[in-house]
Amino acid sequence: MSTFRAGLRSSFALAVVSTIALAGCPKPTPPNDQARDAAAAPVASRDASNDPCADLPAQERDAVLARVGDTTLTVCDFARRLAGQNPYLRARMNTPDARRALVRAWVDGELLALEARTRGLDRDPSVRNAVLSQLARQIESEVRSGVAAAVVSESDVERYYREHIAEYETPEQVRFSQVVLSSRADATRVLAEAQRAPTDDSAWRAIVRRDTRDDSGRETGGDVGFVSVEGSAQVPAEVARAAFRLRNVGEVLGEVIESAHGGPGRSPAFHVLRMIARRDALRRPLDDVRRAIRNRLFEERNDQAQTRAVRDLIERLRRETPVQIEESALSSVRIDVPPGTPPAIRAGVGQTLIPPGVQIPAAGSLDRR
Repeated sequence: MSTFRAGLRSSFALAVVSTIALAGCPKPTPPNDQARDAAAAPVASRDASNDPCADLPAQERDAVLARVGDTTLTVCDFARRLAGQNPYLRARMNTPDARRALVRAWVDGELLALEARTRGLDRDPSVRNAVLSQLARQIESEVRSGVAAAVVSESDVERYYREHIAEYETPEQVRFSQVVLSSRADATRVLAEAQRAPTDDSAWRAIVRRDTRDDSGRETGGDVGFVSVEGSAQVPAEVARAAFRLRNVGEVLGEVIESAHGGPGRSPAFHVLRMIARRDALRRPLDDVRRAIRNRLFEERNDQAQTRAVRDLIERLRRETPVQIEESALSSVRIDVPPGTPPAIRAGVGQTLIPPGVQIPAAGSLDRR
């Protein structure tokens, strides 16, 4: 059996196992299932620098551990499968019984794959799509892992800091509470009452609970949190600007502020304001954010380089392999969306589920082997 067919068989088995696993609820993995999962996992990348077979004597590498039909599992294959697991699982496999269980799990997977082929499941569109998706993810992972790590210099970090200084600055902010009312007459009455005891916190909270038309504010004593002079989604700019005229904790602004959209349901409203706290503008120095910037640039450059490597591979494959898309046939496809489907899901109908940059091979391409 060719290497491609053997790889396809293993990928097919993995797709079947993954489909079964995803169909159930999350649950702890029993010990026997750990061996089965390890056996079904793809073989580790055969980079000579980390290939476990390189440590095996030449006469042992091709020694056969197990046979299923015309497919064999060699000592080298077995070592690569173990090397592809996480350290915890490899430690669990460090006994003769555990290794036998892993070999038996591999045999079970091959037997199931053979039976699936006998039943024609490998020709089922959903299974073929699962295999294609797994193969695409595997080759993308290998391409990404082969890209050299990005280099981020000190000048790169300093330049990013200068160009994105706004990310490390916090503007001056004021924290205040408010009573929101629906008429100027009501607001004028509340303002007069609040000014009689401006430093009495209990009296202010009682006024908020009694008079405010803002339900959420009634629960928080009217506290809107820290707000910059531009306002926020909950605080109109005209109200925020007025609050910045407050200077002392407990001070009640001496006038009623009118807003076009500050009331319930973004209706017009009248506001009585009282200061809680003020926070000065702050700029975080470069030394405080140097490591975060370096990590950010490293991740961004790594991802860009890896994505570019995958794209270059796809472009080369497109040049070497005939690809044809029938736009007229594609435009005739219609998808019925059930009534009541949320708009966000409706907008996503027709979008690919394959990771960005990875293309599904043309139909029938697996037969060219």
